Amino acid sequence: MCGGPFEQACMIRGYEQFCVDLYWDTTFAEALLDKITETDIALWDAFLTAVGDYVQVVCQGDDVGMQTKLYISPEMYRKYVKPRQKRLWEYIHSRTAAKVFYHSCGAVYDVIPDFIEIGVDILNPIQRSAAGMDLARLKQEFGDELCFWGGGIDVQQVLPFASLEEIEQDVTRTIEIMAPGGGYVFFPSHNIQADVTPDRFHKVFETAIEHRDYSADGRS
Repeated sequence: MCGGPFEQACMIRGYEQFCVDLYWDTTFAEALLDKITETDIALWDAFLTAVGDYVQVVCQGDDVGMQTKLYISPEMYRKYVKPRQKRLWEYIHSRTAAKVFYHSCGAVYDVIPDFIEIGVDILNPIQRSAAGMDLARLKQEFGDELCFWGGGIDVQQVLPFASLEEIEQDVTRTIEIMAPGGGYVFFPSHNIQADVTPDRFHKVFETAIEHRDYSADGRS
């Protein structure tokens, strides 16, 4: 519903400038992060007052990952961003029984334990083309504590360029890795782009439908 503290600070100041702020003007940077967090809480207060008893999932974005790494070091994330996110997630949990869905693209493997610690229930997406985002490792290490909503079906390399047969194989493999034990919501790793032809994303969902009932072979 609203941008998170880090992402909004970057959009207000510019990504490069806000990363500089965190090093050279920490008083200002923290004040801005706090103000955005307070604004987010106020927005969630209005929203959850209206629908908090009726929803099962609430979605909050705060992109902290790039293709190869985090925007800032894990240490800086934990010092400046994590406490504000924790405050935000805790407020949401205090107002509704709904699960917290957290969206951050990119290579976020190093701080997934931090996400879990501060109250994230659902991580979106799983951008497997980003560094460190190996599906099998994520499922093994965090599958008991997180729901993975979307991901595994790559929109950068696989969907635009793979053959229909390769797409079918990729979807099947992804479901085989992510579905056992539950906690996986099937969806591509991000919005399907204009360079993906209709037959390609039709093959994705056709294959997913074919393989979605996997309880018969004991993988549920």
